[in-house]
Amino acid sequence: MPDIKASATGLGSNGAASTISVQLYHDICSLWGSRFIPNSPPPLHRSIVLAAIAKFSKSYENSELLLAMVEQFLLPMTRAGFQMEKSLAGLLWGPPGTGKTVMARTLLPECGFRPIWYGAAPELSSRWIGETETKIQELFARCHETPGVPCFIAIDEIDTLTGKRSLHGNEAKTDWLSLLLRLVGSDEYPNLIVIGCTNRKHAMDLAYLRRNGSMFYCGRLSVEARRNLFRVAAKKCGLIIPENLDVSCNAVHRSLRGCDVVLIWRMVWFFSCLFCSAYSI
Repeated sequence: MPDIKASATGLGSNGAASTISVQLYHDICSLWGSRFIPNSPPPLHRSIVLAAIAKFSKSYENSELLLAMVEQFLLPMTRAGFQMEKSLAGLLWGPPGTGKTVMARTLLPECGFRPIWYGAAPELSSRWIGETETKIQELFARCHETPGVPCFIAIDEIDTLTGKRSLHGNEAKTDWLSLLLRLVGSDEYPNLIVIGCTNRKHAMDLAYLRRNGSMFYCGRLSVEARRNLFRVAAKKCGLIIPENLDVSCNAVHRSLRGCDVVLIWRMVWFFSCLFCSAYSI
């Protein structure tokens, strides 16, 4: 039988470990969780994380956020001896349209995390008393379906569930917050990470913010990053910008977000289609 621990931490004696797939890593984690430490996943596989970062960096232009995520969050989880003993939480915050949701939904699965659920916080809220709490508990409990496999929940607009408490606030929302404060950091879910995204960090309760072991600011893209995104977005629309063409116009203006740059080319593509259709080109 192969050395489970060595394979899971990327320390195997042969070179096969460097080409391990995410699915194989999950199988190893499941075996690890059932035979060694129940539900607690082994360290992330370093080769999987590095391959995911290399792939993701080609299409993701917020390099500062990516670097911070890699150095402070992902690479430490690949070290031999790393062990999750309780559920963790992380927060991506900053202006809208700066890549927070894309980061949470795209990068983590490539690194070996199993996505349990991702969506907006209002999707969990309900007008019926107790239904929101039930939905949240059911989501957390789903990490037990794959013991030993690192899982994550990505919640956009998490400030809806974790707003500041006040004497005259909504009692139901206070119950949501109290439940999250109990679940995040609990040893009942040692293989779960909760990633929240928000552009209203100032509206979140301080107690929940303290539960977040890592918080990353997602700022606006640099001029060079917006220039590259401008070209990538054009290429996805079937349009090519000559390399010698200066694109330092409004498309890379500092007031525009990454989603604005993409929207510009979608509008260009849309009106181009209308023009070609009208004139039968």
